[in-house]
Amino acid sequence: MRRNHYIIIIAALILSLMACNRKPTTTQEQSKAERLLDAASELTAMSRPDSALTLLDSLLNLNGIDDTVHAMAVGEKANNMLILGRMADALPLCRQAISEGERIGSDEVLINQYSTCGIVYRRLGLADSAMWAYQHGIEVSKRVGLKDYVANLYNNIAVMYVETDRLREGISYADEATRWATEAKDTIEMFSALATKASALLKQGNYRDARQTIAPHFDEILSTGSTPLALKTASPMLQSCVKLGLLDEADRYLRQLQPVMQKVEPASNGSLGILEIEAALMHARHNYKDELALWNRIEALCKTNQGVPQQRIMWSKAECMRLTGNTADALRYMREAYNIADSTKNSGVSRQLSEFSVRYNTQQKELQIVKLSKEKATERARFMTVVLVLAITTMLLAFGIVVILYKRRIANQRYELNLRRKYIDGLESERARLARELHDGVCNDLLGLQMLMATGDKQQTIPILKDIMIGVRQISHDLMPPRFAHADIAKVAADYVTHYPLANCNINFQSTDTDSWKHIDQAKAFEIYRIIQELMGNIAKHAKAHIINVSMTYEKWGQIVLAVENDGAEPQLKDSANGIGLHTTADRVLAMNGEIKRSEANGMYKVEIKLN
Repeated sequence: MRRNHYIIIIAALILSLMACNRKPTTTQEQSKAERLLDAASELTAMSRPDSALTLLDSLLNLNGIDDTVHAMAVGEKANNMLILGRMADALPLCRQAISEGERIGSDEVLINQYSTCGIVYRRLGLADSAMWAYQHGIEVSKRVGLKDYVANLYNNIAVMYVETDRLREGISYADEATRWATEAKDTIEMFSALATKASALLKQGNYRDARQTIAPHFDEILSTGSTPLALKTASPMLQSCVKLGLLDEADRYLRQLQPVMQKVEPASNGSLGILEIEAALMHARHNYKDELALWNRIEALCKTNQGVPQQRIMWSKAECMRLTGNTADALRYMREAYNIADSTKNSGVSRQLSEFSVRYNTQQKELQIVKLSKEKATERARFMTVVLVLAITTMLLAFGIVVILYKRRIANQRYELNLRRKYIDGLESERARLARELHDGVCNDLLGLQMLMATGDKQQTIPILKDIMIGVRQISHDLMPPRFAHADIAKVAADYVTHYPLANCNINFQSTDTDSWKHIDQAKAFEIYRIIQELMGNIAKHAKAHIINVSMTYEKWGQIVLAVENDGAEPQLKDSANGIGLHTTADRVLAMNGEIKRSEANGMYKVEIKLN
C-alpha cells in the first residue's frame, strides 16, 4: 500500500515538472505568433501580399497559439489571397475564419471576415451572397458601435453597385459610407468612400466631378501613408484627367505616386490599375508602340493575378495593332478577345449552376435545418424567460400598488380622524370660552346691575345694560351662523368687522367691488366668516391693537385673498389659556386646500390667507 503511495507521488512530481517545462514554450509561441501577425498586417497594408503570406503560413504552423490569434491569422491570409486575386483560395479561408469567429465570439474577427468574404463573393459574381456577408457585418458593427467598420462595409456595397453599373445606388451607398466615416473621424475610410463615388461619376461620364471629388484631397491622402488608399483614389482621378485631356496634370499625379508604386507588388491589383492608366496616357499621346509594350507587360503580370480581364488586354492590344497598321495581328487579337468573351460567359453560367447545386446540397440543407431548429429553440426559451420575468414583475408591481393604496387609505383615515379630533377640540375650547365670557362678563354685569337696582340709582344702570346688550350680541354672533340669503360674504364680513366691540381701536375693512362674491358657495362663505371671527377674537384677546385692517380680495382667476393686520402683539399659533388662537384657523384653511402665512413689516403684524 505504501509503495503505491510512492508511485502516485512520483507521478505527480513528473507531471508537475512537465507542466512547468511546457508553459514557457506555449507563452513563447504565443508571443511569436502575435509578432508574426503584426508583421504580416504591416506587409498587407504595404500591398506586399506574397511576403505577408509567408509569415502567416509560419504562424499557422505554430503550436500553442490561442483561438483568437489563429482566427485572425486565417482571416489575414484570406485577405492577402484576395489582394492577389486568388478568389478560389480566399473563399474557404473566409468561411473558416467566420466559423472560428462565431465559435469564440470574436466580433473583430467576424466584422473583418464578413467584409473580406463579401468582396470575394462580389469578385466571383455572387452578388446575393456578397450582400448577405455585408449585411451581417453591418449588423455586428452597429451592435458593438464600430462606426468605421460600418463605413467600410457600406463602401464595399457601393463598390458592388458601381461594378454592376447601378451607379445611382452606388453613389448613394458611397455617401452613406462617407457619413459614417465622418462620424467615426476615420479619414482613410472617408477617402476610400470618396474614391468609390469618383469611380461611379467616372462611369457616368461626369469626369469633372469625378476628378474634383479626389483632387483637392490627394496630398492629404498621400500623407496618410496608406498605399492601398493612394492607389484606389488615384485611379478614378487619373482616368478622369485623361478623359478631360489634362495629360500634364495626370503626369504630375503619376510622379507623386512613384514612391508608392515602389512599395507594392508589381502584380497587385492597385499596381495593375495604375499601369492601365499609364497605357491610356500613351494612347492619348498616340504612342501606340510603347502602349503595346506596356500591355504585354500587364499580360505577363496577370499570369499570377487576374487583376485585369484577359479580354480587355486582347482588345487593347488589337487596337494598338490596328493603329500601327498591323491589321493581321489586330484581327488575330480581336478573335482571341471574342473567344475569351464567349468562354467567360459560359464559365460564368457553369459557375452559377455549380454554386446553386452546392447551396442546395442535401447535406447543407440538413445542417441548415438543424441550425434553424436550435435557433428557434433558443428563441423560444428566451421568449418564455421574458414572459416569466414580465409576469413576476407584473405581480410584484400589482402587489406593490395594493400595499401603497392600502397604506394611503390608512393614512387618509388617520388624517381625517385627526381633523375630526381637532375640530371637536376646537368646539370644546370654543364652548369653554363662551362659558367663561358668560360667567365673567354677562353674569358679573347682571350682578352689578342687580346691586344698583337695589340702591334705586336707575341712571347708572343704563350704561351697564348697554354693555350687557353688546356682550350678548357678540356672543350671539359667535354662536349663530350668518345668513347669506340677502347679503354676500363681503357685506356680512364688513358688517361684522365694522361693528366689532373693541374700545380705543380704529378698525378698517376693504373688499373688492365685484358681483363674484354672490357666487361663492355658502359652505365656503361660512368658513371664511368663521376665520374672520377667530382672527378678530384672537387680536382682541392677545394684542393691544390700536389699528386693525381687514381686506378681502377676489382675484381674476378665482382665488380669494384674506388679509388681517394689526399694530399690537403678534398672534400665537398655539392654544392659549384664554382661546384657541390661530390653531383652529389653520385647520379650516387646510381643509379648504388653502395656505396661511404670517409676516411683519413697519410695526404691523399680518396674517394672509389664500383660498383657491
